[in-house]
Amino acid sequence: WREWLSGISRATTSSDAVLLPFLAEAQGEILNDRGLYYATRAAQIVLLLIDTNNGELIWAGGKKGEIRLPLAKKPEDPKAVALPTWDELNKRLLVPELWAEFPGRQG
Repeated sequence: WREWLSGISRATTSSDAVLLPFLAEAQGEILNDRGLYYATRAAQIVLLLIDTNNGELIWAGGKKGEIRLPLAKKPEDPKAVALPTWDELNKRLLVPELWAEFPGRQG
């Protein structure tokens, strides 16, 4: 781990940290909420800022988001229902609050 981090530092002109993004969860489905049907898309992202010198965690952030679009009735073929787009969900995940207390340069 530390050898890999050291390699990252050397390959990026002696950077002192690396930001690692992870997609922790992603799903799309038709949801039955007590007889009300929704087309849903959900995802969770996690960001880790790691010190390349010692492998310690400097900062962690993340965001979970979901979009629910109501359906008029139970779909006959759930696979034929259009789910909310990933672009719509990204607007809920990639928000300025994601970077709260981030110690690096922003802008």
